[in-house]
Amino acid sequence: MNGILVDETTYRATRTAVDYEPAEPIAAKGKVAPVAVWTATAAHSRFGVDAAHEARSELVGRQRELAAVRDAFDRARHARTPQLLTLVGVPGIGKSRLVLELQRIVDADPELITWRQGRCLAYGDAVTLWALAEIVKAQAGIAE
Repeated sequence: MNGILVDETTYRATRTAVDYEPAEPIAAKGKVAPVAVWTATAAHSRFGVDAAHEARSELVGRQRELAAVRDAFDRARHARTPQLLTLVGVPGIGKSRLVLELQRIVDADPELITWRQGRCLAYGDAVTLWALAEIVKAQAGIAE
């Protein structure tokens, strides 16, 4: 059989970006019991959300920052004009968490809102429009 088989760890890490079908467990070298595997059937483009975020606790002490994010969203929505909000900070300070909180605000809104997200690379050449390119590829359904 031709294809790509993945174990449970890879399946869990990539199931939002790749479609899988369960496959028959395999006897793997060094394993006592058969290993559960999945066959990759198709990669799909993201709809602008390139990293799954899961918050396990309440957001604490970031009310001012969250208010700024919410205000930019409200301006874009009601004035129907694009808004640019730049989140800059050292790793681990909570930039992705603020984006997750904004996504929750959008998801809770009864109005239909299309969410698109792109990330800028911190390295390399020709990355000026990288985030926009990610958004366009996701909207067009272009897989990596």
